[in-house]
Amino acid sequence: MTATRWIGLRWGLILPALVLAGCIQLPQFPRLDRAEYATQHQFSAGAAFASPQGYCIARKLIKEKDGVGFLVTTPCPTVEGFDEVGLITLTVAPADPSGLKGADELLRASAPSGAFKIIKKSPKMVLARISPQKEQSLATAQRDFWQGLGLRGGYISIATLYVPKGITFTDKMATDILRDTLTAVSASQTAQAQQALKSAQRPQARPTVFSVLRPKARPSS
Repeated sequence: MTATRWIGLRWGLILPALVLAGCIQLPQFPRLDRAEYATQHQFSAGAAFASPQGYCIARKLIKEKDGVGFLVTTPCPTVEGFDEVGLITLTVAPADPSGLKGADELLRASAPSGAFKIIKKSPKMVLARISPQKEQSLATAQRDFWQGLGLRGGYISIATLYVPKGITFTDKMATDILRDTLTAVSASQTAQAQQALKSAQRPQARPTVFSVLRPKARPSS
């Protein structure tokens, strides 16, 4: 199997899993009740998420299946201008050694038909603006939305940002929000300890030992 075909197959399996994990009924930009939100969450698979400042996690919308975690963040109830910064979905799954190689093309292929533009790309993050031809399932959101893939702490994450209609929103604003969301994913302390233990248990290559012969004593004259 060629490298290109393997990359396509790998992402063809990962992206649908990430998207399907988030196929739940999203709220129409609701104001969260204080008893229903949190600022941190640890998935059973090991990934931890600490929401960026001003954002809260909707407890009732947290989902996990087959090692893939899903959650929704919105501005906390105490934040002014609640509806102006939208709603973010985040899906997290264990990464493989290939990282984000080929992610931009597969992100493009998995997007709804319409315009697609990469707004940021680095070895550990790809962000894009998507302009689908059809309206999205989130009825109160603008047609355009922003999506990003990130690699951090041994996990790959996909974050999608929806913005309410009537709000002027730029790629720069979306970049800041998605970057803060994707970099908020990390390995839990337990997962880090397990990884460190595995590394310590790996057999280490024995150092090469050179035999140094002591110089012979000079024969007495």
